[in-house]
Amino acid sequence: MSDTEAPNPVAAQPGSARTWAARYVSLATALVVVALGSMWYVGSYMLRAPSAVIDFLLADGWCAPQAEGIGVHCFGDYSVVNAWFAGDHDAWNGAPGLPTSNYPAVGWMPALALNRIGLALGGGRAGLLLYLAVSLGCLLVPAIWVGRRSRSADLPVSMLVIGPVCAPVLMAIDRGNSVAFIVPFLLLVAVGLGRQRWSWVVVGIVGAAVLKPQMALLAIVLLAHRRYRDLAVSAVSTALVTVAGFAVFPHFPANLINWLKALAAYSGMQSVGTPYPTNLGLGRSLISTMDLAGVSHLIGPASRAATVLWLDANGSLLNGAALLVTAVVLWLVGRRIPTPWSLMLALFMVLYSSSTVYSYYLVVLLVVVAVILRDPAGPAHPGRGWSGALDDREPAVGRATNAVMVVALALALTPMALPPELLGDRLTRFWQLTGVSGAFQTWTGPILLVLFGTLLVGSVRRIRPAGRPGNRPTPPVGGATVTDPADLPTPVS
Repeated sequence: MSDTEAPNPVAAQPGSARTWAARYVSLATALVVVALGSMWYVGSYMLRAPSAVIDFLLADGWCAPQAEGIGVHCFGDYSVVNAWFAGDHDAWNGAPGLPTSNYPAVGWMPALALNRIGLALGGGRAGLLLYLAVSLGCLLVPAIWVGRRSRSADLPVSMLVIGPVCAPVLMAIDRGNSVAFIVPFLLLVAVGLGRQRWSWVVVGIVGAAVLKPQMALLAIVLLAHRRYRDLAVSAVSTALVTVAGFAVFPHFPANLINWLKALAAYSGMQSVGTPYPTNLGLGRSLISTMDLAGVSHLIGPASRAATVLWLDANGSLLNGAALLVTAVVLWLVGRRIPTPWSLMLALFMVLYSSSTVYSYYLVVLLVVVAVILRDPAGPAHPGRGWSGALDDREPAVGRATNAVMVVALALALTPMALPPELLGDRLTRFWQLTGVSGAFQTWTGPILLVLFGTLLVGSVRRIRPAGRPGNRPTPPVGGATVTDPADLPTPVS
């Protein structure tokens, strides 16, 4: 625990089965067991690839699978680097038969560098295997951080619940997407936020944002803590590194201009009515929620189609409203809520900044779960069990929010292979699952939407006048008066 936060004796104690960290471990472990059973069922008895039910189709192109892929799979977001950067072409200026890339220059550098190393080693699968190995290493950083220097059993368990069998890890590897490389930077943001090491937060934001530009929105956590200078440094540094990255490639500054145009058009590249690939954007999540709640069946196909058209046309307005509300809430209560809450709200700003958000962006949740399992404000406590950032504070208004958060994240991270055929034709039509390859693609958006709303409401409830009961000293334990740490002043460092 940091020097600025007082311990709360009425909260669940480390090692207790009532800690939120222990609850998450128990739930996530049970769900992983069910998920492995679902994969066995789908692969053995339905003769379908579990990865295609959970994520993307197997034949994703951009390589000769027999020589450059694995089996029939090409790991398309990596393999396309050969097509985009062949000869004098690059991803933003005239690559034959390809659209302009919405990735920034620095975002392509890991794939391009490892691809060229692979070619120097003889080509074939060498570059791919190097890329997958480095990607997996980045994705496992949160699990290793949670389990290291703790009980001997903690590392295997953390590997189970936020490690290689987690849905986001499998999805990012399956796509070969560079989103894997932002995970260590996001963990640096989380640890820096918990320990109030603002230089760590700035470095983490800049490192993530030059790979994925929308990650720059994480700087809202600096605004919430009134770190204006750090906010300016992160913004300027991100802009300078991004522009410098384009200067390394040919056709500068045309490549930079073309990228900005492609980035502006990215949000609307997929209709919210399209069930595949999985889209976690706000508009699509609303449609999925309508479908699962039976509202779409009630209002009929014409009204549902009109709703889809409206969301397609007004997606930017909807996203902007969600970002504005979240920013205001974080501004008001960012210093008074647990680290996982503020971190998750900031990440929702990232997820809801675009109308098209593919499933591999769930990797951002790995970092949130990591701080739920281990408090970033201090070192691990060997032999004392699971106790994370949610367990430092236990205000009465936060228990329901914590419960929703733990359940929602566990469900969103579990790779459940459940094809719609299991439900029968009637339910498939009722829930608008035609064209959806698996239930995971349908429920994840609504689950995160519920979590988003719950966090907003839970955070707003922390805004209380000084005389309200929720802000009075907690009854003493052992004769001491204990104040809710959320109400303690935050010193300026």
